[in-house]
Amino acid sequence: MTQPQFEQLYNARREQEIKVGFFKKTFPLMKSKVTKKAEFKDTIDHNGIPRREIITPAISKKVFDTNMFTKLCQAVWQYYLGTELKRISSEGSYRNGQYIKSPNKGISDLMGAYNGKVYFIEQKQPKEKQLESQIKFQKWSEDGGIRYCIVRGWDDIYNLVQEIHCNTN
Repeated sequence: MTQPQFEQLYNARREQEIKVGFFKKTFPLMKSKVTKKAEFKDTIDHNGIPRREIITPAISKKVFDTNMFTKLCQAVWQYYLGTELKRISSEGSYRNGQYIKSPNKGISDLMGAYNGKVYFIEQKQPKEKQLESQIKFQKWSEDGGIRYCIVRGWDDIYNLVQEIHCNTN
């Protein structure tokens, strides 16, 4: 199955469940990111009207959208397995101007449960490698009998969910 085919199935089910305020969802995994801001020069023309001239236009490139990938993973999990896939925050936060490190360093991005089993899912961009803290968390998980998986795109999450569904039913 392809991602667009899944989006059609997903939206058809959502349309049946959500009659009022239904809108279609898509999960574009690439987004545009500005890598260099535009440079401007502010001038005043001969009539005294301010003008802004572009000296150098902005430069952007396509990058992997990790937030949208998280939403796609959650939708696929929910659609096929019927349980929630939870996002786990492993980042620190600022409180009263002070940065507080998270105690969750290395923990996977997502956690799900299905038929009495727990799954930790780490999301990575196509060529991204695990950090040392993530490798340690993977070992800890697997030593405890918890399944730890790395997903890098549509095919990975779809195949993982199909495997879980088929092996437990």
